[in-house]
Amino acid sequence: MAERDDQALLAAMAQADRQALATFYTRHFDRLLRNASRLVRDPEDARDLVHDVVLEVWRLAGSYDPGRACVTAWLMMLLRCRAVDRLRSRRALGQATRRKRAVAQVGAAAAALPLADAIAIRRACGALSDQDRQLLGLAYHRGLTCSEIADVLAMPVGTMKWRMAAVLGELRQVIADP
Repeated sequence: MAERDDQALLAAMAQADRQALATFYTRHFDRLLRNASRLVRDPEDARDLVHDVVLEVWRLAGSYDPGRACVTAWLMMLLRCRAVDRLRSRRALGQATRRKRAVAQVGAAAAALPLADAIAIRRACGALSDQDRQLLGLAYHRGLTCSEIADVLAMPVGTMKWRMAAVLGELRQVIADP
């Protein structure tokens, strides 16, 4: 009975019936909020997520196919997909913030180096090949991750990590032996 009611509400929403949307929202809000809270673990974010999903249901109501899934399963699939998108977005934003912070710290540390150390580092970097300097630049100046550097340089991640370790070893040796 509830499934047929939900299907009827979706059909009415496909015809832009706002009352059907209000009824649908009231009927499913608690379940959506519980699941959203479990997925994103932030009360405000969970409410935003529920709002986004209900708007998506409003937009997609005409494309619902009862032969593929019941309304509740379809609704939970929409919620999960939106939650995953939101979590990935949050993670990407956190990585970008950490990268910017790391680049700022490297810049501040370089500015605080004594002149003799700065000269030794510049001389050591000058002794590196262009590819090795590019590798260091991507890591320390642009703040890219190992995977991103490997993509830019079109090499396997393991090779890039090995190369980075070798380059840093060369730098240490040149700086230690003036």
